[in-house]
Amino acid sequence: MASKRKTHAGVTAVFLVALIAAGTFAWTNFNSQALNEWRGTGAGLNVAKPGGTLHNYNVENGDEKHVFVENWGNESLFVRIRLDEYMELGSGAGLKATDQNVGEIVHNPLNQAEPLIPDANIDKIYTWEPHIPAGSEANNCGLEFHHFWSWEMGGQAYFFPAPTDNREDKSFVAQGSPDVTAGSINDEGMQARQTRSAQVITMAEWMTNGSTIGDYWVIDTDGWAYWAAPLVPGDATGLLLNRVTQITPPEKDYYYGINVIAQMATKELDDLDNYKKFGDIENGGWTSYGQALMERIVYISDSNIVHVEPVWVMEDGITRIALNPPLLNGVVYVKQGETLFARGYGLRHIDDNAVFSPLWGFHSNGAHIYGGHTWTSITYFVREQTAVGYRNSFTASVRRRVLESDTRQFEGGPTVTVPFVIIPAESEGVVFGKSGRVFVYYGDNKYQELIEGATPSDIMTLGPIIGIDEIQ
Repeated sequence: MASKRKTHAGVTAVFLVALIAAGTFAWTNFNSQALNEWRGTGAGLNVAKPGGTLHNYNVENGDEKHVFVENWGNESLFVRIRLDEYMELGSGAGLKATDQNVGEIVHNPLNQAEPLIPDANIDKIYTWEPHIPAGSEANNCGLEFHHFWSWEMGGQAYFFPAPTDNREDKSFVAQGSPDVTAGSINDEGMQARQTRSAQVITMAEWMTNGSTIGDYWVIDTDGWAYWAAPLVPGDATGLLLNRVTQITPPEKDYYYGINVIAQMATKELDDLDNYKKFGDIENGGWTSYGQALMERIVYISDSNIVHVEPVWVMEDGITRIALNPPLLNGVVYVKQGETLFARGYGLRHIDDNAVFSPLWGFHSNGAHIYGGHTWTSITYFVREQTAVGYRNSFTASVRRRVLESDTRQFEGGPTVTVPFVIIPAESEGVVFGKSGRVFVYYGDNKYQELIEGATPSDIMTLGPIIGIDEIQ
């Protein structure tokens, strides 16, 4: 049997963001919980106004297990889910307590099975093991469960909205079949809708990849999976759990269960009944990384700023060009005194190479950029005195060897044009208003609009210092 894990890999960064209060109605739900179970003869399910509902779709004796949250209310929600696992092997596996004596659970004497994880107990769900990724694969916690069971996480599905009669019951869990399709209509006349599409990653991956806000489930080192964006009214998260497949049949009788714990809250900051309740010990608590992630999401939702996901890689179908800093809205924003690094990779032959132009740099307005010519990578150094708002572009293309036997003959390949703009050295980056306008961010609630010139060749200018409430 596997030993019970006591420590988990750490993450090495913490976000610090400002929280902006907004007058909204406070609401929390910490009562949604669903238990998915598998027994020796098949799989079973037992379920222990702003608002939302946990959906736990199940095909009996099947693999599909759609787990997601729907927001049917009128305020954005902040959502997290934890998946706790338990398995036991042996005679009577799956038999639960049949009696209680003065509040104490009495174990069923006919259950002689041994838990896979020591100290876990089928009758005490709080002893079950949170699913915590052991490495970079979010679907594998590194424990013996996944010798028998394989998880598929992420994706999207069709579903029926939660019945209106059950929405006031915070413990209600919507259950149904994952076989719903785009044209399905249920007995109440409800048309099927589609969840968002989700990717499931670890906290370390999310932070390494730029801590972007979007359609992600981010699993923290304590097992809580956070939906990494405000869940707006009418939307449903992407799937956290999609499919559970038995890959190794146990030799003994067995019981396997996944307890799904969902928590939802609004952002209202003038009331204690809000997302900060996630941090209370009685609600499961949170790590400093989980708290920072949640506060980052709240910060985004409290403003007129829209998040624009960075594009680290540009693809034209054949060539891939990676950039650092990344593209935002099709532009690279480079600070004065810093560098822009570009690399061509995924080339089809060792003699193919990326060609960057200009070869030796721009000279207008003091932008001094150096590079190579037929290398697979290039670094542009931007001088500190380069004018803020200066903009230009470089191109990256592929030079390919024509014949396998001739290393001297080359032909040109696809070309990618990459525009860039210089921003102040003291800034922390740029943000985008809902109107599409670009603002330089300095921290401490200070922003300046980066204003377009009359022509594309004009230097962009900076507007006055404003706060987040003035961003449009």
